[in-house]
Order: sequence, then structure tokens, then C-alpha cells
Amino acid sequence: MKNSTTIVFLTAIFISLSFYAHADKFKVGKVSKNELKMETYEPYPDADAVILHDKGTVNFQASAHGTLQVVLERHVRIKILSKEGYDWGDFEIPLYDYDRVKDYISGFKAYTFNLENGRCG
Repeated sequence: MKNSTTIVFLTAIFISLSFYAHADKFKVGKVSKNELKMETYEPYPDADAVILHDKGTVNFQASAHGTLQVVLERHVRIKILSKEGYDWGDFEIPLYDYDRVKDYISGFKAYTFNLENGRCG
């Protein structure tokens, strides 16, 4: 059991460092006019949607029960280019539920941006 905990811990650290190394100037809840005006994605002009940003961080916190909690924070930006791409806006978040150990979600937020009359609405 201790060996598997160590592997999970080291994997989470590696993932965290990988995301940190690729940090950019992405702002949650802010979208550029260029992103809103985009009608096609040049490398794949037939694409129905494109992932513009997908970044996550993993942190560890001690719980009130003396266990270690893994906290994942993820930010995804998807540009829907056609009606066929609407399904890209659907997300399923699998949760772990076994005995006394249960996952939960908190602080979930979603934004939708549209360009109306040349303005973000």
C-alpha cells in the first residue's frame, strides 16, 4: 500500500511540474475578440471544435481526518466552430466512491461567450 501511495504522489508531482513548465497568460473568464471571431481552425479547416487551452494543477492538502487529499484544478477553453461541435461542451466528471473514501466537486464554474454586434456578450 505504501509503495502505491508513493507512485501516486510522484506521478502527481511530475504532472504538476509539467503543467507549470507550460504556463502561459491564460485568464479564466476572459476571452479575446480574436478567439470569438475565429470561424475555422487553419490546421484543420473542417474541425467542428478546437481546444484552445487545457491546463490543470494538482495540490495536496491534509484533511481533518488525517488523510491526504489530492486537489485537481482544471481550466479548459473550447471554441465551438459549428453546430456539430456542440457536444464538445458536454463534460462528464467521474467520481470515486468506495467505503469511506469519496470524491466530491466544489467550486465548479462554466462560462459561455458569444460575439453579438461586434461585442462580447
